[in-house]
Order: sequence, then C-alpha cells, then structure tokens
Amino acid sequence: QLKVEITVMDHDRIGKHDFLGDLVIDLSQWEINTSKYQWWPLEHTSSGEICLRVTVETEAFVRQSIIKALQKT
Repeated sequence: QLKVEITVMDHDRIGKHDFLGDLVIDLSQWEINTSKYQWWPLEHTSSGEICLRVTVETEAFVRQSIIKALQKT
C-alpha cells in the first residue's frame, strides 16, 4: 500500500505553531504521472479542509523529467 501522511500546522511569528489537523491519503489506486487537485477533510480536529495538488510519479518519470530540465539549461 502506498500512502502519504500529512500534518497541517499554522506558522506563528511569535509563539508556538498550532496543530490544525492531519490526514492520510491512500495513493495506491491513483493514476501514475498525473496531477489531481482535491479537497481533503482534516482529521483529529473539530473541522477544516485543505486543498492539495497530488502527483504520483514513477521513478522513471522523475528521472526523465530531471534529464529534460537539465537539457533546457
């Protein structure tokens, strides 16, 4: 199973950062090498959602993307 665990915090310039919630996304059924925007409900909090763009990439796709980027420079 391929999953990602995300913890969402706020950033305070003064004082401590506050926990806003967290979530676990199961990526095992996602289409490879495509991006998806989606709103996700935060867990372990009374309410809240976060919008994320998630891309599941294969190692070969990442390697190919790096080579193309280097060729452009």
